[in-house]
Amino acid sequence: MPGSAQPSETGLSQPSIASPFPRRRALWRGCWQRGGVLVLVSGLCLGAPLSSLAWANGRWGSVVYVNTPAGYALNSRWGPGTTFGVHQKNMRGCPLELSGTSRRGWLQLTNGTWVANNWVTTTPPRERMACVSFPSRQTVAIVTTPPGYALNIRRGPGTSYPLVGQYVHGSRLPFTGRFNGNWTELTDGTWVDGSFLQFAPGQGPPAQPTPIPTPTPTPTPDPYVQDLQRRLRQLGYLPPNFVISGFYDAETQAAVRTFQRVNGLAETGIVDAATWQALYNATQPQPPGPVSRQMRVNAGDSIQADAFSGPGPEPEYRKVATFANGTIVTTTGQVVGNWTEIQGNMWIFTAWLQPL
Repeated sequence: MPGSAQPSETGLSQPSIASPFPRRRALWRGCWQRGGVLVLVSGLCLGAPLSSLAWANGRWGSVVYVNTPAGYALNSRWGPGTTFGVHQKNMRGCPLELSGTSRRGWLQLTNGTWVANNWVTTTPPRERMACVSFPSRQTVAIVTTPPGYALNIRRGPGTSYPLVGQYVHGSRLPFTGRFNGNWTELTDGTWVDGSFLQFAPGQGPPAQPTPIPTPTPTPTPDPYVQDLQRRLRQLGYLPPNFVISGFYDAETQAAVRTFQRVNGLAETGIVDAATWQALYNATQPQPPGPVSRQMRVNAGDSIQADAFSGPGPEPEYRKVATFANGTIVTTTGQVVGNWTEIQGNMWIFTAWLQPL
């Protein structure tokens, strides 16, 4: 590796300590002999100068040594890449035991973690040094559940996996850096919902792509409905000031039902072939002549229906009577728009009348 180049983010980090920690358990309890130049001296490694880069040779248990610039440690990660969480920081010169597997420039260790292959060497170090490795504090997430709730621990990344325990709010959880959607793997192999974890910057699950919202289609007027509304207005089933919209709204449907009833058709509100034919066969500008008929008042959710002095509500026409639901009234056969005349020179909303 170049002697003057600064290490990039390929697995290195500066140690968070200035001196070794003799009281902490070392990752390796001894050193291995390579070519007769490496010996064990009171737990310290003594060897030859650093040499070329090491590559996985497919043999379990091969040993390489951390070959970082002075003052830098080598990160071992939970996967082959810098997007995976840091498991440990390994000091310069420390031995690492390989599993024999390599992937995209990363070497797997026998403990299942990975290191970048350009920061290790097969040549043991010449100088004596304490081979200390220490856990990273950057791969610990904090549980942030709502008050009164705990975070479920599951055997896999999803609610379909068995529940094995819970963590209370504020718990500190070491995680591996493996994610499945919002689910986060912990170092003991269990999984939790990462939505309730607080991660250090850059340590959380990869951001999910923001879905592109599907624009709501703008409704367009239907020319057939426009034609229907014009004909209903010409025949007096819709008021003269009705705006031709091209949308089959409630007022248009009520006019269709009235037309069907007056013309002896099934009162469905659906403009079928028979209704179209009747619409275009009608020649009078108003509905057919008076035909009295008994009807029952049914105002739906309201308990009564108001009758007015003309074909419309207040303030255009005054209220002259009120009929409770179920009252039988007699229509005169006169229909104007959505209003039907009943005996007594009163008008009632057509939709409130049901045939007996």
